Amino acid sequence: SPVADSEPLGSGGVYDVRNEVHFPRGFRVLRNYKRKEYTAIAGDGVWVREDTGKSYPTLNQLNASITAGNENVWNGNWKYQAHDGPLRPISELRP
Repeated sequence: SPVADSEPLGSGGVYDVRNEVHFPRGFRVLRNYKRKEYTAIAGDGVWVREDTGKSYPTLNQLNASITAGNENVWNGNWKYQAHDGPLRPISELRP
């Protein structure tokens, strides 16, 4: 599974300017909400939900497509699969 900074900028994926994190194309994130797992893949400038195929330009918009109300997407709900196996919060990818 890719590491969040493994590709140079401009090579696809999604760049979160505010948090200075580049998610390379193919980077997979997931979260659980109301006992259901939701996953999305970084495409070319958008997040694509794997269950619906719909795309969202930001993690906030992706999250809003799943949850009711406003939520900080960096609060630990969104995770990724680390190289060493465990799920890790995406907040660990910030510099």
